[in-house]
Amino acid sequence: RRVRSARLAITASPVVIMAHGQRVDDAMRRQHVTGADLASALRRAGVTALDQVQCVIVEPTGALSILREGEEIAPELLRGVVGAELIGGVNRDA
Repeated sequence: RRVRSARLAITASPVVIMAHGQRVDDAMRRQHVTGADLASALRRAGVTALDQVQCVIVEPTGALSILREGEEIAPELLRGVVGAELIGGVNRDA
């Protein structure tokens, strides 16, 4: 069972769990990310206020990618990301 779970985690799609400083609680629950996990990752990334966060993405490896407001995200970096539409202002078809 453990090997199957690990394989599923590796093949899973990346998922947005925070968009524009707002948590996406349903996505956090599905990805098993707690508020404490998220806060710890934000601190490690040097985030001092939630309004600095454009999005947080749970990667297939389980790592959290934190992208800051004011930085344009290339559309190809969001292809296949579940919840990318929450980020807005990105032409995902480009």
